[in-house]
Amino acid sequence: MPAKQAESKRKKPAASSILLRYLDTDSEYGVSRETATRLAQTLGLSETQVIHVALAKFARQALPQYEADNGPLTAAQEKAIERLQPRGLIKVTVKRALEDLLEPAAPGKSALDHPFIGCDPGDGSDVSGNVKRLLRERFRKSRR
Repeated sequence: MPAKQAESKRKKPAASSILLRYLDTDSEYGVSRETATRLAQTLGLSETQVIHVALAKFARQALPQYEADNGPLTAAQEKAIERLQPRGLIKVTVKRALEDLLEPAAPGKSALDHPFIGCDPGDGSDVSGNVKRLLRERFRKSRR
């Protein structure tokens, strides 16, 4: 009876594998084997996993995370968007209220004197509700 050959538990490399040659010294475009080993030990990963983590991070940073669009908007699309935007006093009033919200305190005044800072009565009630109330009051005053 012929002896069975022991099957290797290790997977065979995929046809799409590549050879990685480490640099002698670290640079902006690569690392040495020593650095890869230190990273692996520090992160508790294998060197192969460290390479995959680095490539995945670089892919998220460098590649678009959305589908490519059809380029810039056409004049007709821009007009359609403009028609959907609120016109007149409402738009200007909301814009002014938001600009006031982002404006720093006037010189010589405390930041707590800002109309939207310190809206919380300190009892844990909803701060955003108080800010919304103040925005509504300001909006109504400017519409009159």
